Amino acid sequence: MQRNGVDKRKGRTKKSVRSGVVARKKTTDFLEIGELLIHAKKASGRAPSTINTYHSRMYVIRKYVEFTGAKLDITKLSTEDFQDFIVYMLEDHVKFEKHAYKKYKEQTVGLSPRSANDVLKFCRQVYDYAIEYELVQHSPLDRLDSIKYTEKKIEVMSPDEVRKFFASLDQKSYSGFRDFVISTFLLDSMCRINETLHLKVQDFDFKQNYVRIDAQYAKTRKSRIVPFQKRTGKMIQELIAENDDFNTDYVFLANYGERMETNHFRNQLRRYAKRAGMKRHFYPHLFRHTGATWYLEADGDIRRLQIILGHADLRMTERYTHLTGRSIAESHEKHSPMNQIIGNLNKPRKM
Repeated sequence: MQRNGVDKRKGRTKKSVRSGVVARKKTTDFLEIGELLIHAKKASGRAPSTINTYHSRMYVIRKYVEFTGAKLDITKLSTEDFQDFIVYMLEDHVKFEKHAYKKYKEQTVGLSPRSANDVLKFCRQVYDYAIEYELVQHSPLDRLDSIKYTEKKIEVMSPDEVRKFFASLDQKSYSGFRDFVISTFLLDSMCRINETLHLKVQDFDFKQNYVRIDAQYAKTRKSRIVPFQKRTGKMIQELIAENDDFNTDYVFLANYGERMETNHFRNQLRRYAKRAGMKRHFYPHLFRHTGATWYLEADGDIRRLQIILGHADLRMTERYTHLTGRSIAESHEKHSPMNQIIGNLNKPRKM
């Protein structure tokens, strides 16, 4: 590189360490490392809904810092520090605090144990990331158990409640008919609301009555085929015809032609439930819970249901086996071993 005593490299920048590694080494702040983790998850192709979930868990941690003034140096945090954080989540954290669209009564104090465990799970992921990049050697969360709690029974609607709800929708208006179709599809197909609102016309096969759920919007990141009834398909086709005024491939639209958002539909449901005089909390996933439960109560096959729901683990589907006492009794009456001999025992006596 030298010629006639002159070093031509003089004044030029020399690079021996990767920029990304330097950036990671610069911080031991838990919040900053959490953001680096989320950035890495984005780069790996995680679904937008998953990234939003990570941000919501980061929000809880940020509110804890605001509440306590704590400095979260990842190299100094102890198991006891995380025990304090758990107490904050369960007793002091205000859900939806100062949220522009949440009513005061919805801004309740304290996370559920399940939600708090979800935040702790994210914290463990932050430590796994920090260990991978040699920012720390171990995690204080290794010595901390998850919060124990009793799993809530899955909520389902009764047939009368469903009829009452559908009767509250005005199908003469575009929005009323659209919401009737969405609700019918959610109950029939048992799809998630995010999967449903991203559906396009080309995703449907109305000859064979099924829809393809794109992996991009599926919670498990795997595409799947979901069947629906012929009459549900006819309603969807009618809605698609209504959408001809808009230049879009999406099926479920807001009144001005843009794709309908989840919160928009959630607010619509609450409005309809209130109009119908229903006291229960009404939300999109209630259709999925109800449909899955009714499917099993009608002697549907649990493994087929697993495929329809898109569950990677059968144990997730088994949560819907919380059948009513009446349905259990009816099933036993039909399948009891006594049926093998009941004919002989119940023969009328000769007079």
